[in-house]
Formats: sequence, structure tokens, C-alpha cells
Amino acid sequence: MPVALGSLKLMDGSLTTTAELTSRGSLALVFLRHLGCVFCRRLIAQLNRYSDWNVALVVLAVPEDARAYFATHPTSFPVVCDPEARLYSTLGLRRGGMSAVASPRVFGRAIAALAGGAGMGRVTGDPMQLGGAFVLDAGQELVWHYRSVDAADNPSVEEIGRALGQVVAGG
Repeated sequence: MPVALGSLKLMDGSLTTTAELTSRGSLALVFLRHLGCVFCRRLIAQLNRYSDWNVALVVLAVPEDARAYFATHPTSFPVVCDPEARLYSTLGLRRGGMSAVASPRVFGRAIAALAGGAGMGRVTGDPMQLGGAFVLDAGQELVWHYRSVDAADNPSVEEIGRALGQVVAGG
């Protein structure tokens, strides 16, 4: 049964659908925590190396905030704005407690991400919201999912690539 997400608002203000986004084949919907999240910024940078993949980034931001962020952190992927977290809820992405965003594990990984060049920024949206990724096939069927258990927990680019049927350079 196809995943029904309804109309999706892109950061340019236009609307699209999963049917439109899967018209090129399997689609990875990558849900980010917030645009200031060091882990999300690192994941975007890693995904940007694979601009030929069919990926859409889902952000907890209004279009204006998304445009401002991506004006200085460009991506070729469509950016879906979901400031009310409707899509996050529909796909079962949960909000974390304090241990999911402020544990020793999260702090340790944040230090490593910062040392690796990922920056932190202003929180846009709900800092307690956790992310994840979902792959829909061309028929909009859910074929793979990853739900983060804490702020530092993102799927690897390799996992997303495998789910899309893509080859990851060097992996």
C-alpha cells in the first residue's frame, strides 16, 4: 500500500507529492532534527556528494527559514518544509527526552562532528524532535526505514544508498 503523505510544501513555497518525487524512481525522505543540528548538517554534507540520488530533505522549518539556511549551505535536493511536524508524526518519528539530546554519548559525538568540520547553528523548530529516513519505491511503497533513537543517531549514507539501490563511492 503506498505511503500517503498528502501535499508537501517545498522551501520555494510550491507544493509537490510523493508521487511526483518518486517519478524518478526510489526516493529517500531524510528527516532532519533542526537546521542548527550538527549531526544533521554533517549528514546533509555527506549526502550532497551524491547529488544524482533521488533524495528529499524534510525540515522542521517554515520556507523562509529553510531558504535562508540553504542559501548559505546549498543542496541540490528538494527541501520539504514541515514546521508542524505532521510528516514526522505520520511516519512515527518521536520526540526525545533529555537523555536523547543531552547524554554523554550525544555530547561525545557532537564534539567529533564539530572537530570534523560540521558546524552548529540556530535551532529552527523543535530541538527534541528526532530524525530518521525512509525509502519509498517508485510505487510509493515503504521499502526501508530508519528511526533515530537520539540526536546523534542518523542513518549512514551507505545505508541510505543501499536502500536506494545506489553504489556509494569508497563503500
